[in-house]
Amino acid sequence: PLSLLPTIRSRISRLSLRPLANNDLDRLVSNYLPELTPTDRAALIAISDGSIGRALALGTQGGLELDREVSGLLEALPKTDAERLHRFADTLARPGQEAAWRTATALLSWRLSRAIEAAAHGKSTELAPLVRRLDRAVEVWDKVRDLVAQSDGTSHARKQVVLGAFFALERAARG
Repeated sequence: PLSLLPTIRSRISRLSLRPLANNDLDRLVSNYLPELTPTDRAALIAISDGSIGRALALGTQGGLELDREVSGLLEALPKTDAERLHRFADTLARPGQEAAWRTATALLSWRLSRAIEAAAHGKSTELAPLVRRLDRAVEVWDKVRDLVAQSDGTSHARKQVVLGAFFALERAARG
């Protein structure tokens, strides 16, 4: 804004938006996705970061199931269930699963960033083995994000990225 002309800047208003409160989100999600069980609605609200748009997108595009798989794989660290991981990677690599791929990798990055933030503030996290060394956790988070960004989006690449990301996370969790 400082690089704008003063005549333009004088006409700008600052609008600060905050995330919605959980009870407001609960009411909205109940209205827009009435088929969700209370348990699923609570899980969706927990991963929506106070955004009704994110909640609706995740709720209508299989985000809950993808998050359960991502969080299950993360919570098992430092052990990786290779069979489960390969099944998950195969699912995301199938033709027509590009949206699931984007959602799953976004959820993975989100879960890692939340765990790092919690650990940095001295709070407990379900990913304690991974974030006990914050420098290493941030390094592997960057690596995972780079792997996703560099992927060319082909089925083979998507599978290799998922496998590479979780094996990097496994190494980091082992110390």
